[in-house]
Amino acid sequence: MIPGVNAPPMHPWCRSTTVPYVGNWRDKFFKEREGKYQVEDDTTKDELQQAKVLGKKIYITDQAIDKVRYVDIPTHTKEENQFIQEQHKALLKDAKENNDSNEVAYLLKDGKVTKVYGDQDSVSFVPGEKATELLFNSKPNSIVMLHNHPGQSSFSLTDLYLFIFNNSIKTLTIVTNKGQTKYLTKTKEYCKSTCIDCIKKYNKNKNIKKFNHKDIDMILKRLYNSGNIIYKVR
Repeated sequence: MIPGVNAPPMHPWCRSTTVPYVGNWRDKFFKEREGKYQVEDDTTKDELQQAKVLGKKIYITDQAIDKVRYVDIPTHTKEENQFIQEQHKALLKDAKENNDSNEVAYLLKDGKVTKVYGDQDSVSFVPGEKATELLFNSKPNSIVMLHNHPGQSSFSLTDLYLFIFNNSIKTLTIVTNKGQTKYLTKTKEYCKSTCIDCIKKYNKNKNIKKFNHKDIDMILKRLYNSGNIIYKVR
């Protein structure tokens, strides 16, 4: 698979990813940028401790499944949002009972669910498998992708790239192992090239290896302010 052609880009910072293995693209990406972008490392002890907490797997409980709430995603109908809520609960139950509370991804299309099972840190879309073909060959904005984050983290740069570079994905959600729901969704005004330019501009003076959730939040705010996405991360 080639990032940007038949696979989304890859980024190693995320504790929980949803993209296929993409060869040596990551090494090439960082090698080209090494030494170009630098920022001060002002990470506090509290932030480091929080990162450790976020990286630790939380085992799913029945109480967490019951806590999954209905979320009104503006780009979907009430019926679609109810289905998404049902599938968030089903996904956590599935992960709890069949995958040791590790990551599971559900692709929702036309009322049908395609499932992919991963480990604590990732879900891989293997070439030739049904889920991979569905993700890369479906019509634009025809798929809602759900996945859990065993380590409780929010959206990563990898998640963001997956969302932006795959035309088929209309909405990407996280349901944490404690039952909290987060989402990214594309508006009618969504423009891929505008989003890519926005990220490039933000990356200009940054060391991408040191990206954290503050950086992701800043990018999401810019994409929201430009009218490309609607999101909820808290």
